[in-house]
Amino acid sequence: MIRFANKYDYDKIKDLLIDFYKTYHHVLAVDTSKWSSTHVDLVLSNIEAGLGFILIDEKSTGFLAAVRIPCLWIPDTYQLQEAMWHGKSTRVKVELLKKYLEIASDWKTNGKITEYYFNSYGESDFTKYNMKQIGHLWSS
Repeated sequence: MIRFANKYDYDKIKDLLIDFYKTYHHVLAVDTSKWSSTHVDLVLSNIEAGLGFILIDEKSTGFLAAVRIPCLWIPDTYQLQEAMWHGKSTRVKVELLKKYLEIASDWKTNGKITEYYFNSYGESDFTKYNMKQIGHLWSS
């Protein structure tokens, strides 16, 4: 079961961020001396306070954080962007994605956002979730 996370889940989410680093060795997480538990708490609480939402599974083996961001060129227009998505199993990642898409679709229908996005790596095909690929993520 997927549910909205709250402040009592922050330590579990931080453990999942460490698991993400150990699994993928992401460039932004390489220098662990810069990691800050206080910063993570602040970011999560800001998301939870209205910038978006955080999902977590019942066993705390995965989470998805999403933020609602303003469109740069159209006033009063917002997009929903997955900011972090990690799970220890494919099943959990898929459950998180499905819940994210359900909420995002509802927000779009109700006019809270105009579009929604999520990132994926590799050659995944998400067309079965009624999504279309619009680009590639590049990094240096």
